[in-house]
Amino acid sequence: MAIHVTFRNPSHPEYGTVEIAFPIPREQYGQTIEKLEALGLGDVLAGGCTIEQLHSEKPADHQCRLLTGTPDEQVWLKEHLEILSAKETILLPVALKQMPPQTAADVIHCLLSLSDYGICSPAKDEEALGAFYLEYKTSLSSTHPFVDLKELGRQYAALHPGAFFAGCYVEYPTEEIHPLYDGSNFPQRYQEGWSVKLKLSSASVPEGVWLRLPDYEDINDGKPDEIRIALDTLRAETVQECTLLEAECCLPQITALTEQYDNLQELIYDGQSLGLVLEENRRETPYFIERLLAALEYEKCNQLAEALEISQNLNHYDFITSDMLSELATIELHRAGISDKLIQSGCFDIEEYAISLLEERGYACVRGMYVYRNIPPQEIVKSPVWH
Repeated sequence: MAIHVTFRNPSHPEYGTVEIAFPIPREQYGQTIEKLEALGLGDVLAGGCTIEQLHSEKPADHQCRLLTGTPDEQVWLKEHLEILSAKETILLPVALKQMPPQTAADVIHCLLSLSDYGICSPAKDEEALGAFYLEYKTSLSSTHPFVDLKELGRQYAALHPGAFFAGCYVEYPTEEIHPLYDGSNFPQRYQEGWSVKLKLSSASVPEGVWLRLPDYEDINDGKPDEIRIALDTLRAETVQECTLLEAECCLPQITALTEQYDNLQELIYDGQSLGLVLEENRRETPYFIERLLAALEYEKCNQLAEALEISQNLNHYDFITSDMLSELATIELHRAGISDKLIQSGCFDIEEYAISLLEERGYACVRGMYVYRNIPPQEIVKSPVWH
């Protein structure tokens, strides 16, 4: 596990800071010395420098695992801490510092609240934060030489309180965070706001880091998000330089994801697209996720690409829930000439009659509802979602 240390020269703060990861690879030793010399530092051990920040790549793991919690909470935390994305690994320590946890339940609440934190990356100090602001929030990036970037960054931080950590500026939530976990309501993975998580490695970071999808860079003014932050952590420029080590999908039916794609870019594309579909419909379509899970089970689907197609075509499935059975049976009995009085007399087992009708029409009972595909499977198509 790497330890990241940020150095500065207390006699010349205008020289800025330098972040160095330890242990230092042999081939980077000369470059590291040059960085320190640029700060006006001679013998680092002689006391001519100040350690501005120090953090490990996963500083929160040990702290979180020591907190008191139920066995179920400890299992939940272990599973989630093991697949923190590169971005989440930066956000979590800041969130824990802002909301110091006393129990495992507090950490669970914190993890579920990470999406409320913003991130400016890269932005290791006020000057870099000022440059970030010009680059991604204005059209004035060409005026860097004429702008006091440090003062601009200071003013941005005053308007958007947060903390510098791991070469980034993490913005605190703008509104009060309400408790998301009450001691028993563990969310399912498909309720946590992600679609796919991928563990990627590179030549520089063979142990790999996790990437969480969807990524919002393209719809958030180009601000670096999950993919860019993961690539920066891997010291890679593109995903073509990366190797897939592990993969997780939020949908319980989708398994063995690493074996489903030969092309990493295609996997990222489908994971990104599924994430955007889930997010849009979670807000706008009642019972979307429940119906999607039922349709996946109906189709015996365990492939991500097929799950994406189904998620985009739920209108091609009919869903009958238990509270609709009585109405369905009543309509059919009316068509058969049975009066309301006779229907309500108890002579008919309304629910069993409705179930019998549905089974005759090809419906299957999955996840507590009856499902039927109303078009041939070859007519279900995958539409482009993300470009």
